[in-house]
This record gives sequence, structure tokens and C-alpha cells, in this order.
Amino acid sequence: MDSPSWGFDIHPNMQAYSLTRLFLDSNAELAEFDDQILQQTTSLGNPDQNLHPDRDKPPVDVVADYLSEVLNFVWKTLKKDLGLRLGHLPVDLRFTIPAIWSDRGRELSEEAVIRAWNFKRPQDRLTLMSEPEAAAESVHAQLKEEGMLQTGDGILVCDCGGGTVVRLLFLPIPLTIGIEIPRSSIDYPLQGYHNIICYGSYQLQSIGDNCCTRTKCGGAAIDSRLFDLMKRRLLEHTFKHLNHLIGPGSEFMERFETLKRSFGSSNNQNPFYLSLPIRMGREACGMGFDKGTGKFILTVEDVQSLFDHVVRSVIGLVNSQIEAAGREYGRPVINKIVLVGGLALSPYLQRALHQCFEVPGRLSITVIRQDPIMTVSNGSVLSSLYKLDVRSPRHYGLGSPSRQGAEIEWIIFTVSFTQFGRISPTLLTKVHQGQQYQQGPTDAHKHPRPYYLYQTGDARVMTIPLYSYEPSSPRHTAESNDVTLAGLIVVDFSGLDLDIHNEERLNNRMLYKLNYLVEFIFDATNGALHFTVQAHGRVIGELSLQLRF
Repeated sequence: MDSPSWGFDIHPNMQAYSLTRLFLDSNAELAEFDDQILQQTTSLGNPDQNLHPDRDKPPVDVVADYLSEVLNFVWKTLKKDLGLRLGHLPVDLRFTIPAIWSDRGRELSEEAVIRAWNFKRPQDRLTLMSEPEAAAESVHAQLKEEGMLQTGDGILVCDCGGGTVVRLLFLPIPLTIGIEIPRSSIDYPLQGYHNIICYGSYQLQSIGDNCCTRTKCGGAAIDSRLFDLMKRRLLEHTFKHLNHLIGPGSEFMERFETLKRSFGSSNNQNPFYLSLPIRMGREACGMGFDKGTGKFILTVEDVQSLFDHVVRSVIGLVNSQIEAAGREYGRPVINKIVLVGGLALSPYLQRALHQCFEVPGRLSITVIRQDPIMTVSNGSVLSSLYKLDVRSPRHYGLGSPSRQGAEIEWIIFTVSFTQFGRISPTLLTKVHQGQQYQQGPTDAHKHPRPYYLYQTGDARVMTIPLYSYEPSSPRHTAESNDVTLAGLIVVDFSGLDLDIHNEERLNNRMLYKLNYLVEFIFDATNGALHFTVQAHGRVIGELSLQLRF
């Protein structure tokens, strides 16, 4: 095979990777509504060979290979349609990532797409956004088009995806002048901010400080529970060698996908038969496998057991957020639940949500009319059409180069977006040591720092730590558990003339006082934060930090 096979090139007899993206976030801790079986299935500590055949190949490599094939296909298609014009058109590649991802999962996802886009040109741009953001864009556009959006509606968007379920809360309010649109980021989507998205005659305003909640309990959790059931009914040795029989594109999984989308649409009590032509260990297979026909048998009760844990998790998640929104506003506020994502097509899930939450005239449940599976993709494209202001997902602070446990000077930013790129960064609030910046558009700030003392014989190099933390849990010192080291500014002042420094004596030692300042600049085009350390008119240290929005 000259290159990896993907998409429709995957044949049933091939060993194939599946659920690989979930392996990128395999070390994340279980959340309240996460599916434990899915977490175990996608654990890199003991990867299921049916899902990840080559244990020596890191998941990020598999994802990068896949994305490379996808991007090459798209590029060839665009060239065919646009011809030479493509060479003069900038490309904005929009890449969506689950909101549930841990920092490590997001980093690996970004690494994979950057590696895959090896033909990126200077005029091209990579835009990262969270899947629930994109879903919200698409849902709003459809509700508005169908005349289903009213001032005062409380809308809960439940994105029931393959590996995750995410919910967002929005409240349409009348349009006002001078809207600032803080928006979620790739790091901390829709968390800790009052989110407003403006379109036409309505804004979609987030409900509460934590308007995005997510869990790992999507359609992939049903698959992982099926595999767990098969492990118990077939010999373990037999199950380990089923890759090509239960992998993507296999007759077995195609039949099961059809079953997932139709289960619950009728009162049929007949068993379901899934083709599974086992060769090795066939005679020793126990209950649930018909040796004569080579079919795996699932009763209605079996399928219900696969669905029920996932459905309970979704119901628990939705209920907790309806209650949270009510507490935030002091009254019931949610009157629309919109289901999107592949699992939203399940009649069994739809019926359960209708039974639990629908109240005629007070709360309705609907599945987005356009293909629910395409909601995120459609929304990511729509998001490029609007001007958006985005607040940074994290606070950044400069630490002292000489004092441990010192208070950190925290800096908080907002950056504006347009369809043409990032523009006009804004400094929002003061740093903790009393320094106050005026709010307003800017692209650079010079920030004097406390002096640094050194003596003759000391290495004339120091490091200034740059810290960050999530806005919803502010802390002030580097020792705080939720404060992370974002980078180090290495400062080399060996080229400076010692004679022009202020001198001090301490315990018969000659000390030199280095006065310096740190300038921080937003690179609006590339979404980066640049630091330069300056002393006596010279740059003596630099650091560039890529920000994720």
C-alpha cells in the first residue's frame, strides 16, 4: 500500500483504526456523566487492538495521516474547480475540537492538523474553534430562518456526537448598540464568560457563567459497550482478532449503525442478527453467537442495555443544566431543547428526552431539520461570515525572576476577529500589583518591572516565568494548583555595560541593579502574544506564545 487508505477506500477485510481521535484525550479524568466503559476502551494504557491495531504508532500520528489524506483530497478538488485562481485565494481552514478535550488533547489535536497541512502557504490561515460553538452558529441560523427564534427564548443546544455530548445555553435578547462579543476558545470553551453572539436582529446571550457543559457519553459509548458485551460472550482470544470484522466499513458495523439509528422507532421484539464470520475459535463461542449462520445475536434487551447508560447520562446532563439555568435567572428559563449530532437521530434517545422534559406550551424538543451530523461543519463555515470579539481563555501573568512565591502580575486580553483575521487587541483589566491599564484598542504595552539585583561573578542570564490560569478559578501565586507555567523568557544581559547600572553594597558585596521593562504585543494576524525584555534601549530577551481561540 503506497499511502494510507481512508474513507470509502476502507474495505471490510482491512485492519483499520477507529475512535482514534478519542485516544488523543485518553488520560483525562472521568467527569460526572462520562461513560466509564468508553473511557476504558480508549485508554492508551491498554488500547483495544481492534481499535488501534499498531500499538507502536502514536494516535497523533494516525490522526495526522488521516487529516493529511483529507486535506490533500480537498485541495485537489478545489484545484479542479478553481484552477489557477486558487493560487491567488487565501484559504481559511477551520478545524473544530470537542469542548471536553483536556489541554493535552487539544495540543495533540492542533499538532495533528498542523502536521497534516504541510502545503500551507503564507496567505493561508488555520482557525481553531470548539464544536459546540460551531453547533450554536448553525442552530441559530436555522431557528432564525424558520421563524422559531423569539426574544426571551431559553435555548439548550445538545450536541450528541460520536464521542461526546455537549450542551450550550443561549438566550435571545433584542439587539443593542456597541456589542462586545466575548467568545469561547479552544482552551476553555464558553466557560467563565458572559457570551453574546450577534446576528441580524437578535443576539444569542449565554445563560450563566458556565454555559457549556460536556461529557464523554456519545454514540461511541454505545459502540464500546457493544464491544464489552462481545468480549464477555466470545472468547477473549477470539475477540482480539476481530479487527477487520468489526472495524469501520465492515458489514457488522454498518448493520449496527443502521440498528442504532432505527432502534426505538417501533415495538419490534425480534432479535437482531449481525454478520460476524469468525474463523478462529468459532466453535468455542458461547451464548449470543450462532455458529451455524455466523451471526452475532442481540436481543431487544441487549440493545436497550447498550443505550440506557448513555441515555441516562444525557438526561442527567440536560436536567442539571436546566436547573442551573433556572437558578441563574431565578425562574425557569429553558423553553427549547435542540438536538444535533449523529446520536440525535436515535429514536430511542429522542423518545426518552421527550418523556422526561417535554411540556406542551412550555418546553419543546426538536431535532435540527438539516442533517444533524453536519451541524458542526455548517456552523464552522457560518462563523467565518461574522465579525466577532473574542476574550482570551486564560489570564497570563509575569512572575518575578528572583522571588519564589511572589504575587504574579496578571494580564487579561480581548482580541477582535473578522473574517479577514484577528485585529485590535484590547487590554481589559489591571495587573494584580496595582498597575492599571486603560481599556481600549492597542497592539503593544510597555510594562516596567521591579529591578533585578546581581553581583560580580554571577551569570548574567535570568529567566522571567510566564504563568497562566483559567479565569473561572483565579489564583495569584505560582504555587496555586490551577496556575500553570506557560513559558520562560530567557534574558541575557551579558552585553550590557555594568558601569551604567546602579550600584549598591550589601554585606560588603557589590551589587548591581538592572532596571528593565517588558513589552507585550499581540500579533493580530497569527494570534500570538510576543514578549520582549528591554534595558538601556536594547532587547535582551524574547518569547512568543501562540494563543488558542
